[in-house]
Parts: sequence; structure tokens; C-alpha cells
Amino acid sequence: SVWNWRLAVASMAVDDQGAPPKRAIVPTKAMQAFCRVIDDTLEQIDLLFAENQIGIRTQKAEIFARVIDGEFPRYAAVIPAETEQTVEADADVFAKKLKLVSNVTTADARAVKLSLDGKQMTISGKSSASGRAESHLDVDFKGKEAEISFNPDFIVDGLRNCERDLVRLEFNDRTSPGKFTLGEEYIYIVMPITADA
Repeated sequence: SVWNWRLAVASMAVDDQGAPPKRAIVPTKAMQAFCRVIDDTLEQIDLLFAENQIGIRTQKAEIFARVIDGEFPRYAAVIPAETEQTVEADADVFAKKLKLVSNVTTADARAVKLSLDGKQMTISGKSSASGRAESHLDVDFKGKEAEISFNPDFIVDGLRNCERDLVRLEFNDRTSPGKFTLGEEYIYIVMPITADA
């Protein structure tokens, strides 16, 4: 999905049985319906394409939806090819500490700052109404001392779908997109908040 602030990309190998490549823009509600009929994430499903429809067939159901006409945005340009900063952290602990610190932020100033130095990440947030909060997290960090700010809700949304014990965050500087690796073939891009968090 592409929004102004975030983008999720998942990819997987398919058995196309020699068919030519197909592209389709699938509405969000249709994807949600598709997900509801897939009971087992390891189950093999059939993807079905018609002129202006896409469908899936599972062992229990077959469901179709209209596709959206048009060109999908060129999302690959947003995904950083090379980064200078890389940090790995326990996904569950990171999510818990983000939620804790985000409690002091308000709807007007929904931002947390991630400060990286050595083997530690400091997560901080503040608001004029609630004060400040800070939490520390042991991490594996490669890069120079750095900081970047994000809307904590966007990161927690991504971490909720993390397929690994460790989440990897890569970025270049405080104004560049954050690339979160949440699975073997699953990345999540979040645009930073450049105002002081």
C-alpha cells in the first residue's frame, strides 16, 4: 500500500506455469476480503485474472474483486538502495517501548525520536501537555551517531506484522526514509518527521 507517509512491499515466488507477467491494482477492501478467506498462510492459493477483475481460490472459497484502472505509483524510487545507518532490535521490545514513550505525545505532535549511539537506542517523546518520556533499548547498530523521528503509530503498525524476532531499520539521515525489514521478503518504508521531536 502507498500512502504519503508509509509504504509496505511484500514479494514472494509464484508458480506462473509459463503465463506472462500480470499487474493489478487491488482495492484495500478487496485485499482484506482475500486475507479473510485464507485460513492457513502456508496454503497454496490460485490467483485468477480476468479482464478487469482479480480473484483468489483457496480450498474453501473463491472470491473476485474489480481492479483499479491506472498505473500504480513508482514506489521503487522511494525505497533506499543504499543506507549509511543500520540498526537491529528485538521487534517485541521495540514495539512495547515505542508504545510507552508515545503515550506522552499528542495528536498535534505525534512524533518520537530514535537516537542511536553505540549499542543503544534512546526513544524519546514530548508534549507541552504531558511532559517528556524516554526509554532505552539495546541494539546492534552500524553507523555513526544518528537520530531520526517518526510517527510512532506507523512504526507500531509495521511491527505488528513483523515476521522476525529482530527488526532491521536502515536510513541515511534524519530526513531520509526509514527502511524497516520485517520479513524475508517484506519491507516497510516510513517517512520521517523532520520537526524536532
